[in-house]
Amino acid sequence: MAPVFDHFLILDFETTSYGSNFDYPFEIIQFSVAVVDARTKRIRTDVSFNKYVRPVINPILTEHCQSFTGIEQKSLNEADLFQDVYYQFLRWLSNNNFIEKKFVMVCDSRQDLWRIAQWQFRYCGIIMPPFFRQYVNLWRTFEWEQERLGTKVLVKDTNIGKMCEYYNVEFIGRAHDALNDVLNLALVVEKMLESGAHITVNEELVCRTV
Repeated sequence: MAPVFDHFLILDFETTSYGSNFDYPFEIIQFSVAVVDARTKRIRTDVSFNKYVRPVINPILTEHCQSFTGIEQKSLNEADLFQDVYYQFLRWLSNNNFIEKKFVMVCDSRQDLWRIAQWQFRYCGIIMPPFFRQYVNLWRTFEWEQERLGTKVLVKDTNIGKMCEYYNVEFIGRAHDALNDVLNLALVVEKMLESGAHITVNEELVCRTV
C-alpha cells in the first residue's frame, strides 16, 4: 500500500508544571519535531525542529519542572515567546518544503494537541492551524498493532517508554526532554512501518453542533 503522506512529523511539547497541582496554568516551554520519511521508512537526520519557549504566566520555573524536564531557567530567559516560536516553526516547514496535506503530525497520545496546544493557542489569541487538528495518536495505533502482532508484558511507566520497550528500542537521552522524546518516537515509527503498520490520522479536533 502506497503511503498516504510523504512525511510523519513527530511532535512533543514540554510545559511548565507544579507537581501534582493540576490547576497550575501550564505553558509550552519546549517545542520539538523529528521527521520520518514515509516512503523510505527512515528518520530524516538532516532536519529537525527544537526551540525553547519563554512562558508568560509563570516565567520562573518551579523546582519540580526543572527536575522533571531538565530545562534550566537561563534557557527560557533567552528564549522567544510562543507566538514567535510558532511562526519560526511555520517558516521551518516552508524552508524544508513540508507541504500541508502531504505531512501529518504524530504525537505519543492526545495530550500534546488536544490539551496543551489548544490552551496555548487560545491563550495567545492565535488560530490553531488545520494540520494540528487532524493528527496521529501513536498510542492508539500502537494498541491496534498489539492486537495484530500480539501483546507483551510492559513495565515502563510512560507511553513512549512502553512503545520503545515493545519494539526493543533503546531509549536515547533523557526522558521528558522534548527533542529526545521525538527522536525516540521516530525510532518507534520506523519499527512500526517496518512491521507493516498503517499509520494515518486517527484523531481530530472539531467543533460539533447537535
